[in-house]
Amino acid sequence: IPGMLSDSASWFPVVDALAGHFTLIRPDLRGAGRTRPYDAPITLDTLAGDVLALADHLGHPRFAVAGHSLGGLVALRLAGLAPERLSALVAMASTPQPSGRLPHLFQTLCRIRATDDGERLWYNALFPWLFHDDFFRDPKAVAAAVQASLDYPHAQPLSAMAHQTKALGQLRLRDLPGHLDMPALALLAEADAMI
Repeated sequence: IPGMLSDSASWFPVVDALAGHFTLIRPDLRGAGRTRPYDAPITLDTLAGDVLALADHLGHPRFAVAGHSLGGLVALRLAGLAPERLSALVAMASTPQPSGRLPHLFQTLCRIRATDDGERLWYNALFPWLFHDDFFRDPKAVAAAVQASLDYPHAQPLSAMAHQTKALGQLRLRDLPGHLDMPALALLAEADAMI
């Protein structure tokens, strides 16, 4: 399950490593990727319900789930709503702790994006939060990553980004389970500037 401001394409770097071992299903969350409408209601329950409905539609009564950032919170909510459905859970760069910084960051990125040259600027403002310092030692790599993001055909439009950002500030983290009934792994990096 992808995180904020991203979609199923964010998993591309690990697809080859996992595809030989698992059936991979990479959904887009509401307000991102190929989902429509972009302004559909977003809560942890609606996002988790979407994943359960997709699993039902595809005939998977039980499945393992991996989520990144917001996707990790959705995975945790799945564990609270339907623990019997999950065989394992992995939450990456995700924390159930309320954050004042993340809604502020994403609101600021929305304001940057709304400016005349905002499409290029907001990626340049976001990338330092996502990539290691070494990535920025090669300005051509940074420029290429920005251009690839601009060229991505399923890029989240500003209106959907603003809607998803507003929803982030309203997520009810108290709805997450206090314990997990399945094997679980939390992956966090000490140098992760965002989480």
